[in-house]
Amino acid sequence: MVTEQTEQVEEAKPFDVHAHMGKIRTRNGMQNYLGVKWRILWLLSEHPQAQIITEKVGGGIPDGFAEFKCIINLPGGRVATGHGSETRDDFPDFYEKAETKSIGRALAAAGFGTDAAPDLDDDEPMDGLGAAKHERRDRRHMEQEERTERAPVALSADPNGVATSGQMNALKRFAHNGFDVAAYVQKEFGKNIPELTFAEAGKVITEAQKK
Repeated sequence: MVTEQTEQVEEAKPFDVHAHMGKIRTRNGMQNYLGVKWRILWLLSEHPQAQIITEKVGGGIPDGFAEFKCIINLPGGRVATGHGSETRDDFPDFYEKAETKSIGRALAAAGFGTDAAPDLDDDEPMDGLGAAKHERRDRRHMEQEERTERAPVALSADPNGVATSGQMNALKRFAHNGFDVAAYVQKEFGKNIPELTFAEAGKVITEAQKK
């Protein structure tokens, strides 16, 4: 006797957000945090056809800082974007950290982990660094700014000469703080940041200070 067995297709279980929720210390105290890898799994569990596309839009390994843009294409033509930047001063693997940060911000913008993404609040770190380290990073930047301000200024700098190291450090700080330096330089001068002249770098710094 042959018994026919009917296959029962189990419905896909919804992603259990709370099972993967963690805690991190921020400047606002302990907060819930959903790691980027779990946000990605959550996205793909609901939208297997979703596309996550990242692009480097500023800096690079030789520059000591990197900025990435992430675009997430969702069903129905919806699009979410996010940017992330990091520097070598804060992370040896700053290049990878910047890309991960852009993905996390785009996912949060799309609604995946938005209420557990302190990285959208006051530039909190993406990977759960303690507030103390975050504050030490801020102090290092302030000290660098003070050293730059105390450094002698070459009053006779050639406007058409190469940008100074002080100018480049300032541009890195502005990029780290959210100003899209690379995009502005491309739009205004049609070149990359390392190719800026002294005068051009000064114009970019002046523009960034207005933001």
